[in-house]
Amino acid sequence: MTGWSQRLARLFEQHRQKLESLVTRSTGDREVASDIVQDVFSRVLNGDQERTHEESVRILYVSARNATIDHVRTQKRRRELLRRIMPEQLACDVPTPDSIVAGRQALLELDQKLMELGRMTRDIFLLRRVHGMSNADIGKRYGISVSSVEKHVARAMRHCQKALSD
Repeated sequence: MTGWSQRLARLFEQHRQKLESLVTRSTGDREVASDIVQDVFSRVLNGDQERTHEESVRILYVSARNATIDHVRTQKRRRELLRRIMPEQLACDVPTPDSIVAGRQALLELDQKLMELGRMTRDIFLLRRVHGMSNADIGKRYGISVSSVEKHVARAMRHCQKALSD
């Protein structure tokens, strides 16, 4: 075992339980916490081997915190999406080849209509409606007000609705 591997093994022995405990408090799931901590150690193993012990410990805790935040956000987003699903969307009917083709065609037409929009309006619409970014975050990204973001989204929605009604 190399010096780096031995140091990492000691770090694992010394900090695994505390890291898992910290992550478990945020996620509420000990198994998820264990997975997150193992992933963090794996990333540290593949990282810079010239760090001091203190730097490695600090990186472990910051990485575990960041990975936990990412996990919690992902789970929240997933729950929000599932909450928005209508009961009829959960039906397990197998689509027919015709409905698959029709759906793909509709998506292509919608995509073409989105390409007709100005780049900023299209990007704002996609950030809001596809990626779920908040209006405030989009406004900060583009240096515009929340009201302007809402207007861009509304413009894109009207454009798409018009395209679909035709």
